[in-house]
Amino acid sequence: MKELNSRKLVLGILTVFFAMVAIWIIPANFEIVPNYSESLPYKWVLVKKGLLPSKRDQVFVFYVRDNKLLGVEKIKFIKLVGGLPGDEVTVKGVEVFVAENLIGIAKPYSKKQQQLHAISSGIIPAHQFFAYTPHIDSFDSRYQEIGLIDEKDIVGTAILTF
Repeated sequence: MKELNSRKLVLGILTVFFAMVAIWIIPANFEIVPNYSESLPYKWVLVKKGLLPSKRDQVFVFYVRDNKLLGVEKIKFIKLVGGLPGDEVTVKGVEVFVAENLIGIAKPYSKKQQQLHAISSGIIPAHQFFAYTPHIDSFDSRYQEIGLIDEKDIVGTAILTF
C-alpha cells in the first residue's frame, strides 16, 4: 500500500512538472492565430513562432504595420508564400506573376472602393517574401499597399490549419 502511494505521489509530481514545462514552452514557441479573412478556407492556424517560410505555398503569419487603407498600426495577416528571395516578380497589365506563375490579378480598387496600385516588377530581395492567396479580393503583396514582406515582420510559419 505504501509503495502504491509513493508511485502515485511521484506520478503526480511528474505530471505537474511536465504541465508547468508545457505551459512555459508552448506560448514561447507556438501561437494560435485567428483568420478573419475570407481569402483562405480555414479559421485558425497554429504557428511555429520564428520559423521562416522555406517554400512556395506555405502558410505563414506576418505583421502589416501602419497601413493607411486598413487604418491600423499593426495587424496579423495569414497568407501563402507566393515568392521567395531571388524569385522574379513580373507585372503584365493587371496580371502579377512570380517565378513565371500567375499569382493573380491586381485590381484597381478594393471592395471598399479604395484605390490600389500593383507592385512593381523586379527580383525579390534577400530576407523578403511575396505573400498571396488565390482569392480574387486578397489584399496581399500584389499591391504596393502591402508590398513584399520583410522577414523581421514574420511571426512564423503554420504547422497546422483548422
